[in-house]
Amino acid sequence: MSIVNDIWKIYRASAESCVKAGQYADAERLWLAALEVAEDYGPDNAMLTTSLEGLAEVFWYQGKHEFAAPICRRLLRMYEQKLGHNHQDVGTMSYNLALLYHSWGKYVEAEPFYKLSMSVKTRVLGGRHPEVIALLGNYADLLLMLDRVEEARELKALAEKVKATSWKKTGNWQAMPSPENSETLSSQK
Repeated sequence: MSIVNDIWKIYRASAESCVKAGQYADAERLWLAALEVAEDYGPDNAMLTTSLEGLAEVFWYQGKHEFAAPICRRLLRMYEQKLGHNHQDVGTMSYNLALLYHSWGKYVEAEPFYKLSMSVKTRVLGGRHPEVIALLGNYADLLLMLDRVEEARELKALAEKVKATSWKKTGNWQAMPSPENSETLSSQK
């Protein structure tokens, strides 16, 4: 398996480089080659999930929603079976599906994935986490597209309320000495 693993790693690294360079057609070809190698090792291997995620991402960037959607659904099922329904990766993949269907204009199909993602991410990350706030905003946008204006307003208001009450760190503390080095600070005075 080590030679095969090395071949897969080469495909992966090359595909990731192509994605960074915006060469999505080349990345697609490389992820498909990586997937072909990974499929030979059964459903419970990291090469398979990584290849599928990479391929879905490339399809997303190219606007090939009809190819990305079944891959993301497959990944969601795999994560639910392997990790459980309340795992953060289930929340992330369901959010990816929600965004995919939303951008594709398939609003009715997007909604259950927004709901699943919101449920999982709120439970795992907490209701004030930036990912949850972004999710609320995107779900509210979807509700507007479905002419559910009042629900959308309520979600937008909730997201804004959470944003307004969130504590912000400045990052300036990084420039200050740590408590362990407080002697140094007092000796410099």
